[in-house]
Amino acid sequence: MKKTYIRRFWKFYQQLIPPALAGYARKEGKNTFTRRRKMPLEDILLCCLAKKGLTAVMELLSYARRKGAAQMAISKQGYLKQRKNLNPKVFTYLNHCYLEDFYSSGEAGTWNGYLLPAADGSKAEIPNSAGNKKTFGCARNQNTKEGVARALVSGLYFKRWGIETKYNTLKNKIKFESVTGNAPIYVYQDFYAQVLAYNMVQDIRRCADTSTGEAGRQKGLKHPVKTNENIAIGLFKERMVKIILEGDHYRQALMLSQLQKDMEKHVVPEREVPGRERKKNKANKYCINQKYSF
Repeated sequence: MKKTYIRRFWKFYQQLIPPALAGYARKEGKNTFTRRRKMPLEDILLCCLAKKGLTAVMELLSYARRKGAAQMAISKQGYLKQRKNLNPKVFTYLNHCYLEDFYSSGEAGTWNGYLLPAADGSKAEIPNSAGNKKTFGCARNQNTKEGVARALVSGLYFKRWGIETKYNTLKNKIKFESVTGNAPIYVYQDFYAQVLAYNMVQDIRRCADTSTGEAGRQKGLKHPVKTNENIAIGLFKERMVKIILEGDHYRQALMLSQLQKDMEKHVVPEREVPGRERKKNKANKYCINQKYSF
């Protein structure tokens, strides 16, 4: 399978450079992101995409480390202030451009010649602030002492029948529910950013799964194999900043190819699971087979 995601990542890098992107990042009627600040727009966007579900300070430290900077260029307060000026729709714009390239290339799988879009809904925990209650109509969660709220979120994903499992990925592997702050704007920003990050990592996994599947068939394995999604996401989150900011197309392509190869080193079998609910031990907070990859 051709690694067409390499072309899409290069286009994504090029989109971060032009000043025109600031127009999508501004709120209506505002004139923000016109000056080159300590943390420019592209860094704010990538910091959101590379989010690991940590505190704001640790997210900034982690981002600076992965970028190769000696220290943070901005304070937590300055970062959150700039985030409040950021229009969440900039992520939907970038996601649209990324998916437009994917679908226009004829790579999407079809069923009897048709594309099958699917929609589903799921509950997600967000901070139980007054603003979130007003915006999302939150209800109090009785299972936690922190008063975390539950809000109904929905979205449209592609190419999967088991769409509900992708909400599990967004919430538990990509850490959407670990929202940056209490304001509703952070909820929108984090959700849209992580949907884009999800699509990017799955684009690479699609090629990696094809490669590992073929290798498994050649070896005569009992079950088909695919890449471990949890580890693939961890590898992607750890390297995406340097990959996207690489200004040389050839070097960026080499970095992406190496990332795919490393994903292919971690595979799991695709077994048919019995159609019964799996019981979990709720008392075991850190299940041995459900540890996070980052």
